[in-house]
Amino acid sequence: MNDKVYTILYAAVLGTACALFLTAASEKCRPYQQANLKAEKMRNVLGVLGIPFQKDAKAKELLKLFADNAREEKPFANDTLSKEGSPLGKVVTYFYDKDGKTESVAIEFDGPGLWGKIHAILSLAPDLKTIRGVRFYKHEETPGLGGEISKPGFQAQFEGKVIDGLSFVKPPKKAAGETDVDAITAATLTCDKVQVMFEEVH
Repeated sequence: MNDKVYTILYAAVLGTACALFLTAASEKCRPYQQANLKAEKMRNVLGVLGIPFQKDAKAKELLKLFADNAREEKPFANDTLSKEGSPLGKVVTYFYDKDGKTESVAIEFDGPGLWGKIHAILSLAPDLKTIRGVRFYKHEETPGLGGEISKPGFQAQFEGKVIDGLSFVKPPKKAAGETDVDAITAATLTCDKVQVMFEEVH
């Protein structure tokens, strides 16, 4: 009987100690985790806006670069770029200004993917039609299939395309028009989900 009580008490004390240790470690690491997440987010924002930065830049450097070259609005109204029917004014919007002129506009958007929500940042030229860049920076799509949406090669083909009427060409390697983007082989469902996201953000 005493052995059983000892075992239960030992397990309870050990479990409590481990839980407290993990909680303390998590709290101590939280600022670093948040800084890393913010840095990764800023890399994506700067990337789609077309603002150059060093690949190994720290969070502090990225934030300064953004502060010196871009601005964030959430959400805004009465801006010359906020046209009727445009998603601008409804979501977080980033502007890259150069020499007093807007070079590009980026918006955050998301939508349901095959296994979970897909988070993306889309950059448009001042005409709000021509795509400057896109980043699918957070998702739960299948690695090697739908997960290819986060690869640079897939994302690069959106550059210069027109968002109005954007569609995925199946089978792949057939995209030719200004609204055509090659789909990912064997990832039809993910591509369909992404296309719906673009239709809704437009």
